[in-house]
Amino acid sequence: AFIVGEQYRVMVLQGGEAEAFGSLLRSYLPWAQVRMRILSPDGQVLHDTSERDPTIGRDISDRPEVRRALGGHYGARARLTEDREFMYYYVALPVREGDALVAVSYVSRNTGPIMQAILAMAANQRAATWLALGASVVVASVLALTITRRLRRVSRAARRVARGGSPAGLDAG
Repeated sequence: AFIVGEQYRVMVLQGGEAEAFGSLLRSYLPWAQVRMRILSPDGQVLHDTSERDPTIGRDISDRPEVRRALGGHYGARARLTEDREFMYYYVALPVREGDALVAVSYVSRNTGPIMQAILAMAANQRAATWLALGASVVVASVLALTITRRLRRVSRAARRVARGGSPAGLDAG
């Protein structure tokens, strides 16, 4: 939000072209994965990266984080979607020229990519658990066979001795 606000201040407010700033803002979208907006000092949306629901011209000054930024302070808020599937994070920062508030940089992001990463990690953890379980069964089986083979030899030798014979073959393994 800070970088976007500073670029707006430098590119647009210091004699640049608003359209060039809008193109630059949209170019951030693929790698930043956040919705970025620039608001006027009265809370009107001037630039918006959303393609589905652009809010250009809409007054969003009633939002608590925006109200705080319009008052010159950092504003933030988190909100769950109605289906409780995602959490949205909102950050609003005042953009100043000297002491004057000239705009608000407003950024929002949902937890969708974070949830996808968590689900992928959970799937990898399940696969690793099954792999470890399979490996431990194989190791336990091999150990059980080698130990029981020796115990069977001792047991056979003990039976021979009990019958009065010699414990032949006991040292073989």
